[in-house]
Amino acid sequence: MSAAIVLLLRVILSLLLFAIVGFTLYILWKDVRNTQHSHLAQLVRPIYLHLDPDANSSAKKYTDNEILIGRDPACNFTITDTAISARHARLYFKQNQWWVEDLGSTNGTFLNLEPLTAPVILVDGDQIKIGTHDILLSIMQIAD
Repeated sequence: MSAAIVLLLRVILSLLLFAIVGFTLYILWKDVRNTQHSHLAQLVRPIYLHLDPDANSSAKKYTDNEILIGRDPACNFTITDTAISARHARLYFKQNQWWVEDLGSTNGTFLNLEPLTAPVILVDGDQIKIGTHDILLSIMQIAD
């Protein structure tokens, strides 16, 4: 065998080895990333949203780390009312607490009758007013 063929085989085998190692590292990285996301999802405190509490409607439980409220059917919590923007408000779980923010809605979002101008931390029993609808919040504590 000539030296050129041996060199070519060595280069091909080296590239194949690097490809296998690279693919293995990529698979490990994806697995660690998916594990982190599932772990974070387990740490989110469940929140219950009760639309118009006086109307005997049932509360909806959410364990996602983000809840979009609005008229758009793609929102997690949909309210069909023309006084509500398509994407009106957002609830999100950050720093082990639930937060609420207005998404630039036309009629605004109110927390306990105060207008939202910046994201605010939510507590159990808070009431969000969107359009003509009230949403009562119940935040569940997770045992450590």
